[in-house]
Amino acid sequence: MTSLNMMLGGGGRHQQHASSTLLLLLTSVLATANAAIPGEKLLDTANYGRDEYLVLVLASFIGFVAVKHVIFHTMYFWWYTNGRFHIPNFFCSILTGKNLCERIYSHVVKKMDDDVTSTTSSSSKMEQVLLSIEDYCENVEFAANFGAHKGELLTLTMKEKQPRNVLMIGSSYGYVMTTIMMSTTTSHDDVTLHVIDEDVENVAHLSKLAKLLGVKVNLICKPTASVLTRPRDHFNDVINFDLIFTTRKSHDQPSHVDVIKSMETNELIADGSVIFSDKVVFFTDPQYLMYVRESSNYNNKYHQMALEHNIYDILDGIEVSQFTSNNK
Repeated sequence: MTSLNMMLGGGGRHQQHASSTLLLLLTSVLATANAAIPGEKLLDTANYGRDEYLVLVLASFIGFVAVKHVIFHTMYFWWYTNGRFHIPNFFCSILTGKNLCERIYSHVVKKMDDDVTSTTSSSSKMEQVLLSIEDYCENVEFAANFGAHKGELLTLTMKEKQPRNVLMIGSSYGYVMTTIMMSTTTSHDDVTLHVIDEDVENVAHLSKLAKLLGVKVNLICKPTASVLTRPRDHFNDVINFDLIFTTRKSHDQPSHVDVIKSMETNELIADGSVIFSDKVVFFTDPQYLMYVRESSNYNNKYHQMALEHNIYDILDGIEVSQFTSNNK
């Protein structure tokens, strides 16, 4: 009997303890619900024990590592170049409401307006445009346009070849177009420049630049393959081109080898025609390089140089190929 009373008494004490625990839990929940802010009780360090402080230290360490990674690994290696922080193109377009071509053009116009020493001559305007594009890509926002080093090689090729019919396949934010026109104004005023670029933003940018410089350029905003299938519909009375400039804008862009073969088929490439191919290394076009180098119809010269507007030694190159029918 005594044992039974003890058992009943013990059970009562367990029930009383459970009720007290439940009441304490409900009181804590109600107090948290009535707190001014969610988690206010967590800010009361007076009730912290060893475990709470351990969790706090661990959370602080994780936060420190996350901030360190964002600043020193992401921002430093991605956004930091030549002592300046850069906003990536995607975010910059959202913040400014302008695409990259529009930002470059606005910078060019502003530079020309601020330069009180500039003259109204065509060559002076072209030089100012080149310097402004260089300044933007070098000091404001990275863009692999073309660069002064490559521009010197293109100018030298223009002076040696003295072309009258020039074709550009792809554009470099107007730098190549301006360089070509600047290299011809002193010798041939009747040089015709045709540009094929299926990017609407690039074509609009080139159109504004051409108007600003007062030059005539035949801008074709269509895929290159469709243009070359019916070349006489787009190139007026041009029989063949003396100089063909090609450039690449991404690694996954199709090889230019089919473009060159199509031009050969349509006899747009003739004896003495020069193909000036940019970005054949940085954006890689091994099929094209293999084709022109293994063909007996081309005399090739490779010019290795670093990628423009970059502090790192990123390899790039230009392949200059001259078509010679006598090698057939």
